[in-house]
Amino acid sequence: MNHFNINMISLEEMPEFIIPTDGHYLVQRKSDFLGNLDWFTTRVTKHLNVKTGKWSNVFGCSGGRVTHISDTPLKTIKSH
Repeated sequence: MNHFNINMISLEEMPEFIIPTDGHYLVQRKSDFLGNLDWFTTRVTKHLNVKTGKWSNVFGCSGGRVTHISDTPLKTIKSH
């Protein structure tokens, strides 16, 4: 039997969290206006805004509703 321990980061508590490397992450997001939650994996990359000099996470889904993200990728995206 396999047991997995995935540490999750609350983006509401730590909005400044930037992923360590581009990859597929486990995320949780609010699925509707009633507050129901979905868990799934999505591609996440980090992006540097050169005007502000700040990094941000870019989600392959509707990132505005993401509430939690795993602290490490489930699968790393290989660069070309």
